[in-house]
Amino acid sequence: MKTETNTRPEILSFEDFMIAFRYNLNLNFPELKKQYSFEEQMITKYDRELHGIILRDSNNKIAPVFYYEDLYESYRKGASIQECIGQIVDYLHRHKLPDENVHRKLVNYGEAKKLLIVKLLNYRNNRKFLKVVPYKRFGDMAIVAQVYFSNENYGSGAVTVDKELAKVWDVGIEEIFEQAFRNMNGYELKINNLLDFANENAKEKYKEGPETYVLTYNTTFNGAVAILRTEELLKFAEEKQSDFFVLPVSIGEMLLIEYKDDISYDFLSDMLYMINKDHPDKSNVLSEQVFLLERNKRELTYLKDGQKMYIYS
Repeated sequence: MKTETNTRPEILSFEDFMIAFRYNLNLNFPELKKQYSFEEQMITKYDRELHGIILRDSNNKIAPVFYYEDLYESYRKGASIQECIGQIVDYLHRHKLPDENVHRKLVNYGEAKKLLIVKLLNYRNNRKFLKVVPYKRFGDMAIVAQVYFSNENYGSGAVTVDKELAKVWDVGIEEIFEQAFRNMNGYELKINNLLDFANENAKEKYKEGPETYVLTYNTTFNGAVAILRTEELLKFAEEKQSDFFVLPVSIGEMLLIEYKDDISYDFLSDMLYMINKDHPDKSNVLSEQVFLLERNKRELTYLKDGQKMYIYS
């Protein structure tokens, strides 16, 4: 009887993976090394210390960053080391790097202010990161400002406004946030019924449950910040003739759950806990609190132990 065996060598440790990655890069991708200089640097990203690979082109001040942690995850899932390097090569082929105009816009406040947006982060999980970044508190979250770029040639991305960039601009923090909040009004909210994404069996199972909607922005940046558009959410609640529980399920989106007397705080809190627990990337965790949107009182509050708590900023 013939049996199949796993022919893949024993999985390397993270440290050995980095060594093998460098060796394969030098041996098999000489053209890439000729075009770019490779720098390795420890980078703090939302309170995680990551091993960054920075590719620098002498003709461009904008340098893409890749992370050994992401590449190692692909390797653990079955990709070879050469395929991991191929991910970088493929990215560079598919995305034209931003040109000097992007750098000029970033350092010139007159240009950058048109591109300012805001983003929500979990406060507790990002305290180290927030030491160098201006922010405002919002419940158990933090609001930061970003410069958002979007271009058909090199895609989209955002640069968080840190204290050093604010110094380069020589502009007050309040002005930066006020401009960013104004700009957000130019982006379209997207509110879709959760059942629109479900299969027929799920639709049948949950059709008697509370109406649930996915709230985000109709663009590529992280859309959970849509919760700050309170007036528009209140208009939506008035149209539906219902109050809503609001669950911050990720930095990308919120859930609006139709208010029902038989839905308890404990149930919603446990639901949010399980969602946060199952996030594969903990940087996507946004909040541990359930919010309540009340159309008659025209307010958004958050619940803690079943009691309403007013949001602070």
